[in-house]
Amino acid sequence: MYDVDKDEYRCECSAGYETDTDGTCKDINECSAVVCDEGYSCTNYPGGYDCVCPPGFEHDPLTSKCIDIDECLTKQHDCAETAFCTNLSGSYLCTCKTGYTGNGRTCDKTIICGEIDLCHPSATCDEITSGQELYSCSCPPGTFGSGFDRCEENVAVCEPSCGSGKMCVLGDNGQGVCICLEGYAANTDNSCSDINECETIGCSNGMECVNLPGSFQCLCSPGTEAKLSSTGEIVCGDTNECAAENMCSINAKCIDLNMASDGEPYRCECKDGYHGTGTTCCDTNECGDETHNCDENASCKNTEGGYECYCKTGFEGTGKECNPICPEKQKIGADGETCECKNGYRPVTRSDEQAEELECEDIDECDEGSLINFQKT
Repeated sequence: MYDVDKDEYRCECSAGYETDTDGTCKDINECSAVVCDEGYSCTNYPGGYDCVCPPGFEHDPLTSKCIDIDECLTKQHDCAETAFCTNLSGSYLCTCKTGYTGNGRTCDKTIICGEIDLCHPSATCDEITSGQELYSCSCPPGTFGSGFDRCEENVAVCEPSCGSGKMCVLGDNGQGVCICLEGYAANTDNSCSDINECETIGCSNGMECVNLPGSFQCLCSPGTEAKLSSTGEIVCGDTNECAAENMCSINAKCIDLNMASDGEPYRCECKDGYHGTGTTCCDTNECGDETHNCDENASCKNTEGGYECYCKTGFEGTGKECNPICPEKQKIGADGETCECKNGYRPVTRSDEQAEELECEDIDECDEGSLINFQKT
């Protein structure tokens, strides 16, 4: 920059920079002084800053506010295909569907056969790994039935053999006849289709109905687990997701909720000293935001999840309370901020140039006869 008065060029720091003690230009952290509108966070960059919406929110040009992004509706989530997506404020929650376990982003098929299947003792349970059905029950060769309620010896022979959803039984004429299996309904084209009992019968006690080939089963929905009631009934009670793997940040606390009444199984809230959505929590700069309680005569140093206060030179204390360090012969005054002469001392009269600097001198009480047996403190 050319200085007309001095007829010379001089260098000035660009906007967003300031002169450092060594004469170089350093970036100004505007975020330590700038306060963004409510809901926005300040992001500093070399030479400037931006007020941006936190993760999980976006700027609304109509209201000039940060609004929540519905990641479930906009498909901006990474939930597994076998999981439910629940939108949260600034985030979302993935919960594995009934019959699957995991963190919601990865869901593995729950083992049904041999654990909670309803197959007849003589039937074979087959795990189903695709679609909405979880497993099927099939009677062994030479028998017929749904595989759930019964498997009976089959003395009838059908030629050709019966198709899917059918079984061969003896007709009135003593010949084999194909009829629909239990849990299946006959179609006009003589085929048999599975009946969705979840639509015709359903489940009670808050249990979720899962349709099966030829039958159905009642299972607890995500966020709940099977428990025995006081009356001996199996009911679905709330699951404490906070006691297991969840999506909360390491810097957040998990609050267990009731899926039925609260609409979400649990909530993540950032711990003190952090801010964010709960699934993502960033350190809060209390020094830059001026939300600390350091003494005015102390310096504030930001730390991970908190801050520390240090008394400035010439002061001592905890940092949240700093008192001046008074020289010998002086003590802290009644205002708690300045020094005054101790008892038995008085201010020295100084010239105008040195009047601001307090100096104390001993009072010779013996010479002045003002006190007897006086002890200085």
